[in-house]
Amino acid sequence: MPKQKLVAIDFDGTLVVDDFPGIGEFMPGAREALEELSQNFKIIIWTCRSGKYLTEMVEFLDQNKVPYDAVNEQIPGYNDFTDSRKIFAHIYIDDRNFPGGFPGWDKVMKELRRAHLGGKGTDKMAEFKGF
Repeated sequence: MPKQKLVAIDFDGTLVVDDFPGIGEFMPGAREALEELSQNFKIIIWTCRSGKYLTEMVEFLDQNKVPYDAVNEQIPGYNDFTDSRKIFAHIYIDDRNFPGGFPGWDKVMKELRRAHLGGKGTDKMAEFKGF
């Protein structure tokens, strides 16, 4: 049985405006992007937050009904080949990946669709093979 692909998504500066230790407003399009991604991907929220700041983040995600499958944890059955603490994912989305800062969810999703989904939109997400 084929497994869903994994996407690891940073929190501060990617899902929300960076206001650490507080929690900023959602980045424009972030909620919609996660809803779309959740249709065919398992979502790992990948953050440096810990302790009470991590707890506050998880409460924020849950209160806002943001879809995710794990926080800073491996998804069982995907990383059985190593005991590394690095989160395994097929796609990593993090504001630190982009020179000059996060380009916005509209550009990220457009690029995922264009470069990896044949430009055909969300109905093709299940066929995504990764970068």
